[in-house]
Amino acid sequence: MEILLVKHPQEDICVWSGELTGESTVRSSYGNLLTKNSNQEMANNNIIGREFYNNLWHIDIPNKIRITNWRIYNNYIPTFRNLYNKRISNSVMCLRCKEGPETLEHAIRDCPTIQEVWLELNFGKQGTTSNDTLQEWIREHLTRSSGQ
Repeated sequence: MEILLVKHPQEDICVWSGELTGESTVRSSYGNLLTKNSNQEMANNNIIGREFYNNLWHIDIPNKIRITNWRIYNNYIPTFRNLYNKRISNSVMCLRCKEGPETLEHAIRDCPTIQEVWLELNFGKQGTTSNDTLQEWIREHLTRSSGQ
């Protein structure tokens, strides 16, 4: 059985223009995304993001922790809020403390149960205010951990 995908068959050609070699790389893909994003707010976030990524990739921590930090920073963690938004969960309530919805901020920083863990690890809530975004909190603690 043969399935014809196009009416007029053509030779495949390389269409990636991000690299002179024509090969797609993570670096060229990221650069391509940055050039397509002319929004000023997005540009500012990219500068802050670059600082975060530079700190993240240059401190001496296991890759598993590094990748988890990246996932947290980009809200790629399956919190109950995220699962509810994707219609995978019926509830957003935090199962650890049952005091509120399990958002990323709550799961990582604000849940009373997780705060006890941070204090036990001598990480504490130093410098955290209700005005800090989770990204600001992560950047602050990452910078402190890298000794900068």
